[in-house]
Amino acid sequence: MYKTVQYDPDRQLAAAPDPEQAEHRYTRLAGHRQAMQALQAAPPALAAGVLALLGYSNFLSNFLLCRPQALPRLLQEPALHAVGRCRNAGELRLCKYQELFKIACRELGGLWDCEQVLRAQSALADAILARALLLCIPADDGPGPCVLALGKLGGAELNFSSDVDLAFVSAAQPDGPAATAALNRYTRLLDERTEEGFLYRVDLRLRPWGPAGPLLLSVDAVGHYFASGAQAWERLAWMRMRPVTGALAAGRELQERLQPLLYPRSLDTATLQGWVHIKARLSRQRNHPGSWDVKAGAGGIRDLEFFAQLLQFLHGARRPELRVAATQTVLSRLPAAGLLSPQEAARARAAYQYLRSIENRLQMVDERQTHQLPNDTGTRLRLARSMGMQELADFESRLQDCRTVARNCFDSVLPLTLDASLTTGQ
Repeated sequence: MYKTVQYDPDRQLAAAPDPEQAEHRYTRLAGHRQAMQALQAAPPALAAGVLALLGYSNFLSNFLLCRPQALPRLLQEPALHAVGRCRNAGELRLCKYQELFKIACRELGGLWDCEQVLRAQSALADAILARALLLCIPADDGPGPCVLALGKLGGAELNFSSDVDLAFVSAAQPDGPAATAALNRYTRLLDERTEEGFLYRVDLRLRPWGPAGPLLLSVDAVGHYFASGAQAWERLAWMRMRPVTGALAAGRELQERLQPLLYPRSLDTATLQGWVHIKARLSRQRNHPGSWDVKAGAGGIRDLEFFAQLLQFLHGARRPELRVAATQTVLSRLPAAGLLSPQEAARARAAYQYLRSIENRLQMVDERQTHQLPNDTGTRLRLARSMGMQELADFESRLQDCRTVARNCFDSVLPLTLDASLTTGQ
């Protein structure tokens, strides 16, 4: 993207997504000698990433301009060990924004690709979730709960402003009131908004029985819940479950127990019909009025996620290599499973990465959980330039190609696959 051979602020500011905004913020930064020395000594692509960030991300630019003396540290390699030394939520929040700054500069400077960025953001969330748990439930209090990640964090594909979908499990029957109180402290610490920002919005609705269910369940209770007939959408969500921190042995035990329930060897009509209903619901959501939604709109991220997860569900029992949480990994393994040609899989994976990069850029501006592609030309051009494309037409052409790939995957996956499954019983 931002290819450079030397530090050249004039040229790099001109190439920033919003050159005028980048110039204005750079002028403010230029008054700090230590910051400028660090920028001049940085690897050229990393320095270009900082200048691009000044012309694109409001929340990370503000973070830097409030503490320009920290730029030498912000230009260092990502270092999650600092998270483990945090003594309170305030220090955790500072660590989060420091690491997000590093990640964003590497993305905007073209040093990291989409997969590296998503994994780095997920690793940061894992580290923060682990440290926050110890702040709320000290290790010497006993084994405690296992924190399970679902959704994008479960797949280690987290965005700049994703919710974290969590559930909690314990090896034995938990002490209800005490466990609930501890986990409420934990989620409040993660969710709390201050002048310094926040850690993560927590979504607990994917746990068994949803908001009406207990916060903490035993491995046995979750196993019985899925064995007794969890809905198709719940199976879809829990296919991306990953133990993150806490009593990891309990999380791994649950993973083993759920494998035959999430990837059944035989499929009945009612189960398959559940997937048909999910697709129908997604179809309704993807045609909403207004600006196009990169996540839920036609030809968006969910089209490819649904495509990958349905093939996992249908073939995972006989193809254990498909039982993975990351969508990119599933797509890359479909050719070896005989479910896609290498060319089709490469196109699907490239489309997924491009759409996820757009989603990341949208959320990088103000740390808002937005998925709406802007309609006005100026904002779209800034988005395009943030992805290294100086011409809007190039961005639009690539986007249209990716949307076509995603839409074709979504439209084609159910009819032939379901007919074959019903005929052969898998």
